[in-house]
Formats: sequence, C-alpha cells, structure tokens
Amino acid sequence: MLRRPFTLILGTMHLLLAILIVGCNAWAQTNPVPFISVPLSPDAAPVRGGAFNLTVNGTGFVPGSIVKWNTDPRTTTFINSGQVTAAITETDIANMKTAVITVTNPGPGGGTSSDVFFPVLRAGTTRFRAMPVTSSVGSLPARVVAGDFNDDGKVDLATPNTSPDVSILLAHGDGTFTTQTLPVQATASGLATGDFNGDGEVDLIAGISSLDVADIFLGNGDGTFTLSSSPAAGASPCGFAPGDFDGNGTLDIAVANCYSDFVSILIGNGDGTFQEQRTFATGSAPAVATGDFNGDNKLDLVVTNDGDSSVSVFLGAGDGTFGLSTVVPQATPEWVVVADFNLDGYLDFAASNWATSTVSVSLGNGDGSFQPRVAYATGSIPNSVVAGDFNGDGILDLATANFGASEFPSFAEKKVELLRRPTISEPDLLHSRFAWETSIRMGDWIWR
Repeated sequence: MLRRPFTLILGTMHLLLAILIVGCNAWAQTNPVPFISVPLSPDAAPVRGGAFNLTVNGTGFVPGSIVKWNTDPRTTTFINSGQVTAAITETDIANMKTAVITVTNPGPGGGTSSDVFFPVLRAGTTRFRAMPVTSSVGSLPARVVAGDFNDDGKVDLATPNTSPDVSILLAHGDGTFTTQTLPVQATASGLATGDFNGDGEVDLIAGISSLDVADIFLGNGDGTFTLSSSPAAGASPCGFAPGDFDGNGTLDIAVANCYSDFVSILIGNGDGTFQEQRTFATGSAPAVATGDFNGDNKLDLVVTNDGDSSVSVFLGAGDGTFGLSTVVPQATPEWVVVADFNLDGYLDFAASNWATSTVSVSLGNGDGSFQPRVAYATGSIPNSVVAGDFNGDGILDLATANFGASEFPSFAEKKVELLRRPTISEPDLLHSRFAWETSIRMGDWIWR
C-alpha cells in the first residue's frame, strides 16, 4: 500500500537533487577576464566623423560584455565569444585624441581587459612628422609601457631602470610629462601592465633580474603604486603577457625568463598575489605574447627562443596549463607581437630578429600552426617590434626599435625620447628612439 507514495517521494527527491546539482554547476561557472586582439575594426577614426560600430575581436567575451570608451560604457552587441561590437557616437570622436578601449565582463568572475588604444585623427592624415619630446627617467631605461595611471584620460608612460627604480611619466596632454620614481628591489629588467586585483586601476609588474622575482605594484589610481607581492619566476624575468589563462575571472601572467629554458605561468588569486609558478620548457626566452591561435576561446602563447632561433607556440588548455604545439623557425628572435596582419580572422605573429636585422611575419592557419616566416629588413639590431596602422590605410604596419641604429643615444643617457607621429617610409618600418632603442609603445601623448 505504501510502495507508490514512497516511489513518488523518492522520484521527487531525485528530481530536486538533479536541479540542485545543475544549479550548483551553473553557479560555479565564472566568466573569464576578456582579452582583446588587434587590430580593432576600424583601428582609427577621423575627427568629427560620423557615428560608427566598432568591432572588437578577442577571447573570453560573454553575453553582457561591455565595451568601454575611456572607461565610459558604450552600447555593446555580443556576437560570439570572440567578437563584440560597440556603438561609437559622433561626440566620442569630436576632438583629436587617443581613446582607451577596454571590454568588461560581468560577474561572477569577469573583469576588465587590458587597454587597446584607438586614435582619433585629422581626416586625410596618412603621414606624420617627428617632434622629439625628451623626459628624464632613471638610469638605462630598457622598456617603455603605456597606460592611464592616474585616471585623467591621458596616456602615461613607465620605464624599468637599472637605478634601480621604475620611472612613472604622467602625461599633461601636451606632449610633456611629470616624472615620478617608484623604487624597486634591484635592477628592473622588464615591465608590463594589467589589473591584477580587479579594482579597475592599472597595475604594474616589474621583473627583478638579480633576484629572479617579479614585483607586483598595485595602482592607486593617482599615479602612485603599492608593492603587493614578489612571486618567484625563472632566471632574469624580462617579458610578460597578462591573460586569464584558467578562465576564472582573475588575471594571470606568463613570464619569459631571459636566462632560463622555460616560461613561467603565475596564476593570479585576484588580490595582487599569485600561486607558485608553473613552468613549461622553451629555449632561452626574452619575450612572450598571448592570443587565441586555434579558435577554441582559450588563450595560447608564443615564446621567442633567441638562442635556438625559433618561436615556440603553446596551446592553452583553459586551466592554466599549456601543451607545445609547434616550433616555428626564426632567426635569433628577440621580441614578438601578435595581431591579424592579413585580416583573415586568424592571429599571426611578427618577431624582431636581432642578429639578422630583420623582422619576420608568420601567418596563422587558425589551428595553432603557422606558415613559414617572411622576413623584412630593418635597421641594425632590432630589439623590439610593435604593430600599428601608421599610415592610416586600415592595414597594420610594423615598427621596430633598433639597438644598433646610427642615431642610437649614449648608454649613459637617462631619458625617454618621444617621437610624435614619426614619418613612415617604405617598407612601413619605423625606426624610433624609445629608451635605448629597445622598446616602443603606441599612443598619442598630445591632445588638442
């Protein structure tokens, strides 16, 4: 007589348990920190032009992702996990400037991508003129990074120095800067930006070469920084690629180690601290970059191996681990930049090769493999390379910083020389002087 009610009760309990499990799994899922790939489309706009839709490609976008223009949200349409579009208004491009583009994912997890710069230019501008602006920094600055460190809408700079310190150059918007000094433990060999504690402010990571650690400085939003942690890395950490490699909504960091045959992965805790490094074998690795090379919505890595004359491609598993996919022959690659150079929807990479004075481009096939490199001549000893549309034709160009160029400044100089919109000559390779000629960054430091 009780069998039917008992069976009904048991079935109801199973149903409730199934609903509870599904609910818990849904609750446990977190949104990743989004990642923007370059180029944006369009990658620039004429001043006082009409409203347009900005297409942002990348990885980790979700329904509810919001594109921001200088921290202000814009009406955003979710296309898929690799693409969103945003409505940019006429007011946004009423004046010449460089806007900061980010994408923010909602919680749980979520967060804000790294900055991508979007120039608003005078209509018809296709060539540029050099206008050197010199600012004092610490001894022997080796890199330059850009970001809005004091939330005033202007692009600031930072350089790691042998002093030992990091110079923070806060922009006035007229091409001049006020320099502040951020002390570090010892010589800083590399520098990168990211939001490592999820508070919306730009933070810094500085490689401390003699101590084999990376100092994490959390931004206070006023141009000052506070040391948060110093996670261990390999020998002389010198290159960094922030990204959400395990998809949990907190920013992690891939570290290239100049004197170790491995790349370090630092998994972020979301508060400016990091777990013990995970290592993946490479050659000696001065540089690392990230992007989704096989279209699985998981961040992958490219790592330069200058001693082995190759670039290693690691495909991400989405849990903070990586598997070596392929090794692409190069010629003493020193630096690497990731972008879609041929606009086929697949990420490519370009590497600066110091011994052969070339920059080589390897086009991606969309499955994690790459076509054979095509090399282009540069100035003497190109140490780094950056991608940007320098002649306003909607196609990405390359710029190299050349360590051995004839205009190379004295090693004793303590300055960063800013060349505003330098003239581009064939083959669209820019020879510039940014801190030892070892690093360049994109931005417009003069607002009108």
